[in-house]
Amino acid sequence: MGYSTGVCNSYSDIVTTLVNIVKNLGTGWEELKDSSNYSVLHKDNMYVQVRTIYSGAGILGRTSLNSGQPINLVGIGDFHATDGAKLGPTQFPINYYCFTFTNPDEIYFIIKDRDRYQFIAFGKSNINFTTGTGLWTTGTMGLTSTIPIYICLADSYFDSLGGVYYSSYNNIYNRVGPAPFWSYTYDGTTARCYNNTWINTDSGWIANTYGARPLGALFASQPNEFNNQALFLPITCTGGANLTLTNARYVRNNFIDPEEIVYHGNEQWVVFPFFRKVNIYKTNLTNLDSSLTFGWAIKKET
Repeated sequence: MGYSTGVCNSYSDIVTTLVNIVKNLGTGWEELKDSSNYSVLHKDNMYVQVRTIYSGAGILGRTSLNSGQPINLVGIGDFHATDGAKLGPTQFPINYYCFTFTNPDEIYFIIKDRDRYQFIAFGKSNINFTTGTGLWTTGTMGLTSTIPIYICLADSYFDSLGGVYYSSYNNIYNRVGPAPFWSYTYDGTTARCYNNTWINTDSGWIANTYGARPLGALFASQPNEFNNQALFLPITCTGGANLTLTNARYVRNNFIDPEEIVYHGNEQWVVFPFFRKVNIYKTNLTNLDSSLTFGWAIKKET
């Protein structure tokens, strides 16, 4: 278990930094090389290829050193510079924040580019499967040849208290829901930039078919404007049937600054926006240049 922070100057530097942190912090992961000479982090029956691809840095879960993987890598990448929200490419150097855990294994690698945050995360499910390895991988986006142009939070649950807003997903191939296990829409046959979460279960590699919808009413009631507090809500896959993350939680961050530490007893939790915090209310969550006041918190252990 550990926490480290520093600076990276390129996507290649992100790959090298992530591999070195994970294999050197005493968490039991080792670095192997696959048949294409890419780095693969290995522990028990989990294999995670780490590499640069499509103007980004990402990870690809596997069931063996060279095979048994989902449709696409997930991770950190560029946005389109001239279409949609015109968010543009990542501007280096960036700051990084890496959180590592064992029992269960969970790795969270967050980067900060100006006021924007992206992430790579992977680990072992808290659920035991018969044939599935329980390895999960997630990132800001699926890394494909399609460069995303918008942030989209609408593929999960709600617009206002008691209401539901979701995208019909016409022309959705260039939008991303930049949060772990947030979106319920995915393509199991074609690489898409919105395919940003995978988990290996007894059914093979699947995405999060529930999204954050089980938490809709709780999200809609947050934050508490009386005392400026907000609940830390569980991050699950398929409503917890396949996974509940141990060391990360969703949170509405209206009254919490990016990177602010929230104390819960003796625990410290660092709060990040999903992508970029903008403290305004919107009912249409489809074509955004920010993640509004939706974020997550990661436990900090040093």
